[in-house]
Order: sequence, then structure tokens, then C-alpha cells
Amino acid sequence: MSRWTHYLERAGEILETYHGETPLPPVLKAFFREHRQMGATDRRYVSDLVYGYYRLGHAYRDMEVPERLLLAYALTHPGPSPLLEALRAEKTVPDPKPESIFPWLDHLSEGIDPIKFSLSHLHQPDVYIRIRPGFGAEVRNALKDIPFQEAGQEALRLPTGTALQDVLPTEKAYVVQDLSSQRTETLIRKALEGQEAPRVWDCCAASGGKSILIKDLLSAAKLTVSDIRESTLHNLEKRFAAAGLRYERAFVADLARPDGMADLARVLPEAGEFDVILADVPCTGSGTWSRTPEQLYFFREEKITGYMRRQQAILRNVVQALKPGGFFLFVTCSVFALENEHNVGFLTELGLETQEQQVFAGYDQRADTLFGALLRKTV
Repeated sequence: MSRWTHYLERAGEILETYHGETPLPPVLKAFFREHRQMGATDRRYVSDLVYGYYRLGHAYRDMEVPERLLLAYALTHPGPSPLLEALRAEKTVPDPKPESIFPWLDHLSEGIDPIKFSLSHLHQPDVYIRIRPGFGAEVRNALKDIPFQEAGQEALRLPTGTALQDVLPTEKAYVVQDLSSQRTETLIRKALEGQEAPRVWDCCAASGGKSILIKDLLSAAKLTVSDIRESTLHNLEKRFAAAGLRYERAFVADLARPDGMADLARVLPEAGEFDVILADVPCTGSGTWSRTPEQLYFFREEKITGYMRRQQAILRNVVQALKPGGFFLFVTCSVFALENEHNVGFLTELGLETQEQQVFAGYDQRADTLFGALLRKTV
């Protein structure tokens, strides 16, 4: 058996036992740990085959696994390939139609190009970093031997796999942050504009990328952070310490509960008095599936409504903490209108007035696609 055939078999073993219940990276890591005889090159080929298989999304689902693995590899690795040449793999079927890769194109938010977005899943996104204030020269000088592109005033684009940690201290000089996530800065700036020390609540803070951005834009902001997971807030705390930043308070809360705000008085003494609330709510993550194609492969349409309802439960609760005249920044990493425009409409029913809304499309630049809306409380 050739090593190329061996790669196909190993990839098939992983596909046979994996059903999408957990993220793919730790599954691959565990598999390679059990097969220590596989070297770095072996692991790379097998990983690429598996990821390519899922990148095809819902196209050619009835194809035999080895054939689909080779087809996906050919589509995701254009140009000469020793694997394809050795196995004499010739593409005998037409390229997949966009709607077969991503079959929910009729659910997309307005302004998203369905063809470009769907086909973007065939490629791994690039790495983007945001340079923190005052570190521009240091970062660019440290990266002089690494190919990078300027992607904005303080945004740099680097090839996937770049070992940034070997040349620069993360969080202090830069933050790993997708380009579209960085572009939400335009809405954050408008929410903070003209305020000296606003009370800001990042209510679904996750790893804290946007919280760090808020403090970089306005260091005097009195920031409160929360998340449903204590472990997540622990990681955020470490990131803030590395960045040399501080927040006012942090707490764990399930804000989707019907009484999600009822027991928060002790940690939110100023409830109803926040000047700005950032709600980067849990969502399908459909704008990021080019990074996690296994989610594209295993996704089912009925989940869209489930996420929409959970988001509305969170929004209904947290809006209570916004003072009259305060700004509400609603963000998702979803491409589905039910999670985006539909929920902006829901917020207007809660007494908020839409200032602007925008799709931050990243599929043309190997980046994520996000949705953001800035609203203001009128009553």
C-alpha cells in the first residue's frame, strides 16, 4: 500500500467515527496521538483531506468516501499535487453548484453575494491581527521576514499557520482578530462618540476581543463583562492582564433565562444605567464556517429558528439594563436574516431605534462574514 492510499484510509477512519458533536481539531489531535508513527507530513495530508471533505458542504453527499475525499482535495488544493498525481485522480464530475455546498442561500441577509459566499467555503481563511495603539512600528518591524499585507489602518493579513507567538507577544502588541470583527469598530466608535467615561456592558463577552477593542478606543470606559461560562471569563481575564487593561467587573450569567435579569442586581447596581451595551450574541456561526467546515457539513436548517429565539430571549433581558438615550450594539457572526435583520426588527419592538445596520462581508478577503446593527433606546 502506498502512503497516499494510506492517507485516504486514515482520513476515512476519522470520517467514519466523527459525527460533529465536538469541534474537529481536538478530534484530529486525539487521532494522531493514537497513531504516533505518523509524522508531520502525514498529519498534514490527512488533516487536509478531512477538512476538504467537509468543505464540500452538502455537495456530492451520495459519493463514495474515497472519491469525495479526492474531489474535495482537488477543489481545495488547485495546482499540481503529488497526492492526486500518485493516485491518478481525475475530476470526472462538474464543479459543485454554490447551492449544493451551502443549501440555505434563500435565508441569507441582504447584501451577501450568494455565489461568492458559498464558494468561499472551499478555502481556509487567512489570519488577521489588529495592531494595538502605539505598537505599529514594533509589529511591522518584527514581521519583516514574514509575508503580510496591510488590510486596514491597523489590520494585517498573514498566511494561515503563521507562528506569530514566536516573534511577538500577543495581546500586548496585537490581538488576533478577524478582519470583519475589526470592522465593527465603525459602529463601536459611533456608540462611544462624545462620551468621556461611559458605562459599557459587553454582555456576551466570550474571549474578549471586542472588549479589548472598546478599551483601546476609549480607555476611560467603565467596562463590565459577562458570559455564560466561567472558563471563558477566566480566559478573558488572562487576556486583559496580558494587554495591560482592566475592567470594572465580570460575572457569569445565563441571560437567555426568562428571569435572566432578575437576580443580577448585586452585580449590576447600575442596571438600567448603561450608556452602551454590546450584545455579540450566540448564533449559528454561519459566517465563520469556512474556518470550521465540519459545522457546515452537519448543520440542519431547523437550528436557525432555535438560535433566533435564544437571541431574542437574551435581547429582551439585556435591553432593560440600557438607559434612555443609550446605544445598543447588536452583532452576530451569522449570515442568516432570521438572526440578523429579523432581530433588529425585534429590538425596535422593544423601544429601540435603528441608527444603522451592516453586513461585514469577508468572503472576498478570506475572512469571516458578520452582521452588526447600532440602535438607540428611545424610552
